[in-house]
Amino acid sequence: NFNLFRLESTHEIREDFQDQLPRMKPFLNEDGATEFSGTARMAIRLQDLEVTTVKRPKVGEKVPAEVRAEIKINLTGVLPHVRVEWDQLREHDVIFLVRMEAPAEPYQGKLADLTVSEFPKALGISCVRGAEIVELLDEEGNVISDPNPAER
Repeated sequence: NFNLFRLESTHEIREDFQDQLPRMKPFLNEDGATEFSGTARMAIRLQDLEVTTVKRPKVGEKVPAEVRAEIKINLTGVLPHVRVEWDQLREHDVIFLVRMEAPAEPYQGKLADLTVSEFPKALGISCVRGAEIVELLDEEGNVISDPNPAER
């Protein structure tokens, strides 16, 4: 059943968020901006995000048909085994972009006890977007996701 699959997927994503996001240890600095004092294996701060294309909504819909963006991350300083995991990302893999704004008072309780509606507020999650990897580039802008660039 598709609905059951969707619910199970949503639950697994939430469990990943519950595991990874608290490890980032978000806090508010003196200027009121969110910073992170911790690290998580597959959670990393974006270096840059640039929206490159927004397609018009399909007939009868209000959301864009497609949004393309270029995301830049910096893996300098991550542990070698974590770097290997990031390097294994390929075209069509799904990633999640999470906007976090550290709450004024960090949540001290058990995250598993929170309801679905309480969870984002306790962690300071203001936005979550799923994204599909279309292309991977190296530092110089060369395509590294194509197994054989000569065939292009």
